[in-house]
Amino acid sequence: MVILISFVVGVASIEQVYDTCNMISKFMTVRGFEYNQSFSQTVDSLTLCNTGPTCCNTEVEDKFYNEVNASFKRTSFSKTPYIGQLTEGRDKIDEYMTEVLTLASRANNRTKELVTAFLDMSDNELKGIDTMQYPIAVLLDVAESHGVTDLLDSVECKAQMMELLVDLGELQKNGLTLARLLYLAIPEGINVLEEMQYQSFSVPCVRELVKSHRCNLCLDSTNVQPCRDYCLAVASTCYDHLKDVSETWEEYAQLTATVLDSIDTFAKVYQDGLAQTIQQIRTKMKDSDISDMCGFNVATNLARHKRSDPESKVRVALFDGGFMEGMLGNLDELQCAMTSQTGDRCWNGTGVGAYTGPRELPIDDSFGEQSVTDSLKEQLAALNEFNKDFKAVKSIEINKIAEDVDRYMIYTEEPEFVRNNNSAVAKSILLPIVIFFVSWLLH
Repeated sequence: MVILISFVVGVASIEQVYDTCNMISKFMTVRGFEYNQSFSQTVDSLTLCNTGPTCCNTEVEDKFYNEVNASFKRTSFSKTPYIGQLTEGRDKIDEYMTEVLTLASRANNRTKELVTAFLDMSDNELKGIDTMQYPIAVLLDVAESHGVTDLLDSVECKAQMMELLVDLGELQKNGLTLARLLYLAIPEGINVLEEMQYQSFSVPCVRELVKSHRCNLCLDSTNVQPCRDYCLAVASTCYDHLKDVSETWEEYAQLTATVLDSIDTFAKVYQDGLAQTIQQIRTKMKDSDISDMCGFNVATNLARHKRSDPESKVRVALFDGGFMEGMLGNLDELQCAMTSQTGDRCWNGTGVGAYTGPRELPIDDSFGEQSVTDSLKEQLAALNEFNKDFKAVKSIEINKIAEDVDRYMIYTEEPEFVRNNNSAVAKSILLPIVIFFVSWLLH
């Protein structure tokens, strides 16, 4: 299996080589390799790097091969940090959605129990759920978080308020459906990332990576990196077997981003919807009979404020899906961005100078033996199937509740895990608002 590459002629002259071989000695020592080679005028036995004046021998080439194989596999295929981010984000979905729904981080046990159950429901179970349980639980938790325990406390009261809760219940269901899609999607992506660590390069590929990224050391040219075009010519071929991974993963990453954006939209629209619903309850409770039936006169406890749209915190609270796009689709570009350089003073494969070889490597058919593992193929097939259902996110509408009353804003504490450290000035401004808000339901 031979890969042919044409390079600029320009083998380093004897003046370009430091006969002490200090550069390569340092490189090898840092990596735990023993290096005893001294500069040699001619070494004709090298199979990867330049023959002629060199600091390398066949033993050094073997060490280069093993080191490059391990290093490129680790930097290209190990996704452990991202698996951790996704896992941690998934574990926070129920807590985050509970705090979005109740606008509080305490006294929301009713809502959290319903949210957790919703995330784990089967598709058949979802078809039979009673959406009215969600607004009732939320309103009870909102009241209880401010010390009120008898709001909507009777069956008669809930019956009177039911017509006001239909739109809010539908909005909550749509928001929870988005969260459930994300909850189900994350394990599918993690399975693919876990299988990536078992991928490898073919022998010809590793040899070419040695030539492009290590053979410059044989001329003590460690002060330069491979030319960008040379690096891409090698890398684009060595990562070619991951094209199918890229296509399926990119669709998954884009759908994940759509879900996160939609949950952002839901969090903002929902605050309006909850405020309007409580205001409608406030209006209806002006009827003294209904007020007595419900055991609490909300009308005297709602604080009127000008509405302001706070920024949603979903990407801070869970994870920023931006790292997912391109993560498996542009490995050649990502690798070369880290390990190569532009300009004329770079390693072109034979010496220091501009690279004028082909943009892609001419290869023989045997190079096509490089492929992903069967386990990764199975995970990709599963992810591809999931993507078909995942596209349902595009059909979930987050619509504002029809507004027919004055707009009111409810102020609550920010979820603890997204709270920023505000300045003393900001705190002094917010404190009166918080105090005023806490009085919202209290006499």
